[in-house]
Amino acid sequence: MSNPEASSSEQQAQKAAVYRRAGGRRRLVRELSFDKLPEVVLERLDRGIRLGAAPDPIVSTAARPGPGPRFWGGVAAASTLGLGVAWMRGFGDLESPWAMPPIWFAAIYGVLFALAGLALNAAWAGRAKNRGAPFPPGAYLYPLDLVEITGRRLRLTSLDTLRRVEARAGAIALVFEEGADVLLRLPRGGDAGEMAARAETATKAARGLDETTEADTLERVDPFFELRIAQDWGSAAPAAKAGCPMRARLTALAVVLAAAPAGFGLWKARLTAGDQALFDEASRPFAGKVEPKKLTRYAVLGERHLDEAKHLLASAALVDRDVVLRLRREPGRAGEMVRDALFEASKEDPAELAGYLRGPRGDAAEEALFALTRRQNTVEAYADYLRQGQLAHTREVREELWPEAEYQRAKSTRLVGALFGFLDRHPASPHADEIRGMIREDYANAIPTLRKHVGVPDGDTRFAEAMIARLLANADSRVDLDIRSPDPAALASADEALAKKYPAGLYLPAASRFEPHRLHGLIEHTRSAVGTWFGLAFGRATAETSVPSMDERRPSFQIDLVPVIDGVAEWRSTTTKEVKRMSPVVGLTLIVHGTVPGPTSSDPPVTIEWRAHLEDKTDSKMQTKTSRGEERDQSEQLEDAFGAFLEQVPGQVASSFRELGARPKR
Repeated sequence: MSNPEASSSEQQAQKAAVYRRAGGRRRLVRELSFDKLPEVVLERLDRGIRLGAAPDPIVSTAARPGPGPRFWGGVAAASTLGLGVAWMRGFGDLESPWAMPPIWFAAIYGVLFALAGLALNAAWAGRAKNRGAPFPPGAYLYPLDLVEITGRRLRLTSLDTLRRVEARAGAIALVFEEGADVLLRLPRGGDAGEMAARAETATKAARGLDETTEADTLERVDPFFELRIAQDWGSAAPAAKAGCPMRARLTALAVVLAAAPAGFGLWKARLTAGDQALFDEASRPFAGKVEPKKLTRYAVLGERHLDEAKHLLASAALVDRDVVLRLRREPGRAGEMVRDALFEASKEDPAELAGYLRGPRGDAAEEALFALTRRQNTVEAYADYLRQGQLAHTREVREELWPEAEYQRAKSTRLVGALFGFLDRHPASPHADEIRGMIREDYANAIPTLRKHVGVPDGDTRFAEAMIARLLANADSRVDLDIRSPDPAALASADEALAKKYPAGLYLPAASRFEPHRLHGLIEHTRSAVGTWFGLAFGRATAETSVPSMDERRPSFQIDLVPVIDGVAEWRSTTTKEVKRMSPVVGLTLIVHGTVPGPTSSDPPVTIEWRAHLEDKTDSKMQTKTSRGEERDQSEQLEDAFGAFLEQVPGQVASSFRELGARPKR
């Protein structure tokens, strides 16, 4: 018979589950989270790893320190700095070949962007992975498992399929049935052979452990006793996002995919910002003026502000055209912009625009000249336009714009000469009747204005009335004024007689001061004074003095100034009262003869004449010696004697024309 006790023990042994299973082909690897481990398991791990008490690892190797968050943060900072250096290379420098970087700079920007992004992602992932780790990262070999700690995660590799432990150089190797080796590097100075033998012994001894083994024994070799007994490994499994490894990988993938578009976008942004910086530099004034050379350099490099640069260059050409002209031979786009700018500047100068009319810019120059002429809108501007020959708007200017400008000027000035000129040039104008009405009104007021000016309401104005009628009939407000120079012959005879009467050197002859070439100023001043009097006396320029003409229809005045001797002046010393010089006292006889031609050559003219004696009443002083005691030139002494009197003559002549309205009626 069989031994029932033995049989019972055998059956119990057959029914007892083994503590670990051997002979599996593939390694069993579990991922666990510290946060979900039972407290007792954490205590065993802490006791073994930190204090070296059971259950302690057979072999422990610290994880080889790889690049940490600080390293990757430095890489990110260096990449960002490199990106900044690449960005600023040639930025805003008009002389730099990198001022506007070529397209391959996009690759540099993309690589640096990717490096910075990946480094930041690695730093974040490393910090997230190791945040709150309870134990140093590393590998810890227990009799039943290889425990690899990374951050708050554990990786358990079951030793069920371990074949052997081998000693290697500075390490031991765990050789599994599937052919894979796990290498555990030993601390410097560690004995690989001893460690391998120790590990081999411990792992082989653990193969005999099963559920019949006392719990104390199992707890001394297995820190995961409770999980293994209950086969409750799932309760300690990490959440799907624990440590965020997937997030880090996706972020890294996104950074890599974004590198190319980011590099291209940064390159485009650099071109935009660089273009603006170049334009700011080119348009920055120096000594109050922009520098044309800088603007042409911008034309070579820039794109976005070419029109503004051309406008600034045109403004510079208005100030200093010669400087801009020297740049017109610049090659390529710079020279083209200079030539465009010069053309733009010429749009403010009709003479400059005229130079372009026969060239390749002829059509544009014609339009610009017409636009400038329209803006100026003056008679002179339209006349200049018409002098350029047959242009696109010549007919419009000649038939519409020029007459309208003349009309506006004539109407605004209300000068009769301008009104007559308008009618002469544009007799068929729609404004002709209006202009004729203005002329008639002005001439109707001419005689009342004259009477008011001379202050004699009932004076004899028959000659003035005839003159006004003739001017209106002539459609010409001009009156010829002929002023004859005095004849000094009579003075020369008097000088000769008086010189004999007085001691030699005492008498100062006057004839030379009244020679025609010495009286040219007197004649012109007299003409101006009489013209001013006419302007005040008749108003609206209904009668204007003019130089003599061949037109026999014009009213005319002839003025003669005849010198006469009114006495002798003694020039005495102010201290000794001694007579230093003797000179004649010269006056002028004024003879004015006016003529208004009759309506026809057979009609008698209307004439008028008046005379007046212009007496020297000035209180003149003569200096015979210079400050050094030398005799002054005779012409200077003559000027002392007669200059003050002759300065008064033009006004006296002009005032005499009161005769036109102040004579009593007969």
